[in-house]
Amino acid sequence: MSGSKKANIIFLDVDGTLVAEDSKVPDSARRACIEARRNGHILCVATGRQYQVIGADILSIGFDGIISAGGARVDAEGKTIFNAAFNSAVLSRIIDYFESRGAGCTFERADCLVASERVFEQFRCLDPEYYKLVEELYIKNENVVEGALDPNFPDVAKVIFCGVPGLSFEEIRAEFAGECEVFKGSMPFYGKGNGELCPAGVNKGSAVDLLLRYFGKEKEDAVAIGDGENDLPMFRRCGIGIAMGNGDASLKKAADFITGSVSAGGLAQAFVRYGLI
Repeated sequence: MSGSKKANIIFLDVDGTLVAEDSKVPDSARRACIEARRNGHILCVATGRQYQVIGADILSIGFDGIISAGGARVDAEGKTIFNAAFNSAVLSRIIDYFESRGAGCTFERADCLVASERVFEQFRCLDPEYYKLVEELYIKNENVVEGALDPNFPDVAKVIFCGVPGLSFEEIRAEFAGECEVFKGSMPFYGKGNGELCPAGVNKGSAVDLLLRYFGKEKEDAVAIGDGENDLPMFRRCGIGIAMGNGDASLKKAADFITGSVSAGGLAQAFVRYGLI
């Protein structure tokens, strides 16, 4: 990665970067994003969230490009330019593997999110105050439904699995090597050790490549800001990588700069540091 302070295209993670656990965009971050676009920079969001649950408050900022479902869907200037999906054989393996280990899963489809009964059991074990927040932001979302998982579901772009005792992330990554991209999760209400699976070769980095080509930009023009392990492929495709102060140790190690946490105005600080505003 270069140390250049000039950037023409910005890629922002959402959870832990643009918003904290309350899913609200800090005023400083909103102002920074709007000013950066006003300054002529291309602004893109890169999230593990399915498009339907990104949230109106976040989308109201205004983005030129949207990477959702961990890279399985890519939109540019209001048009969907890429969609990826699992095949039924891999989904069948995923269902069998996690059900046999007592771990709930959510299938992120093009039209909705289908969460197994065990996922909702996981949610009900949360601290009552935290459950209220999750209920408002996620459980009551009309695009999230409880139901049985079917390997023949169409357009499943991503799978989220709950963390359960005795099931290590390393074991899961080894089990699905070559079949899936496996990353540590960024939503704590899925339990410690939760994670995400995308189709092989699909991640935030591959999605960044698509948007760089679409907008006619180079790696050296790009800045990535994130907090989680699933942001590492995005960092590798961008000239500058900035980790949030609340970020994962592996991402901080790969970063050119570590900014403040979400609550401390870290996003706006990073924009100032690299001359975006």
